[in-house]
Amino acid sequence: MPSAFILKKCTCCNLEFPKTEGYFRKNGNFLRSKCKNCLNKNLPKNTDIEKKKRKSEMFKLWREKNRPRKTIKDNPIKVCCSCKKELPRTEEFFRKRSDFKNNFRSECKNCFDDKQRQRHIEFYKNNTDKEKERHKYFYYRNPEYTKEKNRLQTIKFKPKQVIYDKKRIEDLTDSIIINRIVTQTGLKKEEIPKELIQTKRLITQLKRTLKNN
Repeated sequence: MPSAFILKKCTCCNLEFPKTEGYFRKNGNFLRSKCKNCLNKNLPKNTDIEKKKRKSEMFKLWREKNRPRKTIKDNPIKVCCSCKKELPRTEEFFRKRSDFKNNFRSECKNCFDDKQRQRHIEFYKNNTDKEKERHKYFYYRNPEYTKEKNRLQTIKFKPKQVIYDKKRIEDLTDSIIINRIVTQTGLKKEEIPKELIQTKRLITQLKRTLKNN
C-alpha cells in the first residue's frame, strides 16, 4: 500500500484522512494532527489590512476620550523656547517635517535662522578645504551640465533675486554695508568692527534724506 493512501485520525473531528489531505509541519517531516478542514475553520477570518484598520479605529476612540488633540484654533499663540516671546503660531514658527499639518518647531523663525547661520559658519570654518575640493570635483567632472544648470537657475530666479536685492539695499543690511566698506577701504570682512558698520549705515541714511529733500 503506497504512503499516500495511509490514513491518519484527526484529533478534532475524529475522522480518518490520507496524507494528501493534511498539512505538513515547518520542518516538512511530520504531518499535523488535524485535517485541512479543521485547520481552515480555526484560521482567523480578518486579514492584515482589516486588523490595521481596526487598531487605528480603536486608537482614535481612545485618543478622543483620554487625550483629545489640540487644534491650531484652540492655541493660536505659542511661546518660543529661546527668546521666550509670545508669537502667532502659523506666522512666526516653522512646521515640522514629521507632521506638517499640526506640529510646529519650538523655536521661532528668527531664532532658528540665527542658529542655522552659526552652524553653517562653524562648519565652513572647519571644512573649507573639503568643500572647495568637493565643488571643484563636481564642476570638472561635468562642466557642461553645471553651466547649463546655473544658466537655467539664473533665468528662473532672476526676478525674485532683483526684488530681494532691492529690499536689502533699502533696509541697508550688514552684508551690503560691509561690502561697501571693503571696496572703499580694502579691509577684510573679519577686521571690520560693528561700530564702523553702524556709523556707515547712519551716513548713508543721511545722504538719502538729503537727496530726497
